[in-house]
Amino acid sequence: MATKLKEIDALVIGMGFSGAILDRELTKAGLNVVGLERGPDRNPAEEFTLTRLRDELRYVVRLELMQDNSIDTISFRNTPDELALPVRRFGAFLPGEGVGGTGIHWGALHWRFLPTDFRIKSALAEKYAVSGGDIRNAVLKAAVAAAAEPGPDSAKRIHQRHFEAAIADVVAAGRVMQQSLFADKESSEAGSRPLVGVATSRLLTYALTLAGAALVVALLALVLALLK
Repeated sequence: MATKLKEIDALVIGMGFSGAILDRELTKAGLNVVGLERGPDRNPAEEFTLTRLRDELRYVVRLELMQDNSIDTISFRNTPDELALPVRRFGAFLPGEGVGGTGIHWGALHWRFLPTDFRIKSALAEKYAVSGGDIRNAVLKAAVAAAAEPGPDSAKRIHQRHFEAAIADVVAAGRVMQQSLFADKESSEAGSRPLVGVATSRLLTYALTLAGAALVVALLALVLALLK
C-alpha cells in the first residue's frame, strides 16, 4: 500500500548549487519545501576536516563524492538516430552525489601552501629571464607534455622534469622572437638609408635651383634700377 505523505508547497529535486539556492528563496518566502537528493547526507565536521580531507585515494581516485555509474547508469548518444549506450567512465563531467551535489565534488582537497609556492616567480626569475606570462605558458606546456605520456589518465602527473623542459622551451622561443624582431628592425633601418640619401640629394638640388633663380631676379632688378 502506498504511503501518503504530508502535503507540501514545493518539491525541489536536487540539492546542489541551484536546488539549495532555490530552496532557500522559497523558504524565505514562507513556503514549506522538501528537497530530494540522491546519495547520503554530508557532514562537513566529519568528512571535510583533516586528515580525512586529504584522502586522495578515496576522493580523487575512487571518486567517492561522485555518482557511481555502475549503480545509476547514465546513457549517451550523439544524435537521436543513434543507440544510447551507457557511460562506463566519467571524464570531465562528474555529477556529484549526496547533499550538496556537484557543489562539493571537487576532490575534497585543500592543500596547505608550501614555502616554495611563494617563491616560484622570484626563483624562476633568478635562473631564467622570465615573466609571469612565461611561467603561465610553461605550466600549460608542462601539462600538455604530461598528458601526452603513455598510461592511464588517473596516473598522470606534472613532474619537475616537465616544467623544466617547458620553461626552457619558452625561454628559447623568447630568444628567437627577440632576435627576429631586432633583425627586422635592423633590416628596415638598413633599407631606409638609401632612401634618405636620395631624398637629401633632391632637396639640395631644389635649394640650389631656387637660390640661382633668386640671384638672377636680384640682378635684373639691379640693372633696371640703374637704367632708370
